[in-house]
Amino acid sequence: YYIHGANGIFMVFSLFNLTRTLLDLEWWYEHLFKQIQSKTPTLLVGCKCDLIKNVKKVDESVIENFRKKHDNVEFFKSSAKKNYNVKEIFVEMTKNILDIHRFKYDKIL
Repeated sequence: YYIHGANGIFMVFSLFNLTRTLLDLEWWYEHLFKQIQSKTPTLLVGCKCDLIKNVKKVDESVIENFRKKHDNVEFFKSSAKKNYNVKEIFVEMTKNILDIHRFKYDKIL
C-alpha cells in the first residue's frame, strides 16, 4: 500500500460481517497512521447496511469502542446497493479536506 500524500482516508468495513472486518481495520489503522499526518481527514464507513435487516442487529457498542479508540473518527452507515449515504460520505470527506486547507466551499458543494 502507498498512501504518501493522501488527502483523505476512507476506512470501510462490512456491517454484515462486523467482527472480522472491523478487526481488520485495527491493523490498517496501526500501519496507516504511522505514515500519514495526523490531520489527514478520515471517515469510518460501515457498508452493506441493507443486509443487516436479515441478520441480528449490529452491535453498536463494538463500533463506538472502535471510534473512541481512534479519536472518535466520524462514522457513517452506507449501502451502495440502495444508494444510502453514498453522496453524503463523499461530500463530508470533501468538506473535511477543504477545511484543512481552509478553502471556502459553500459555492462548490
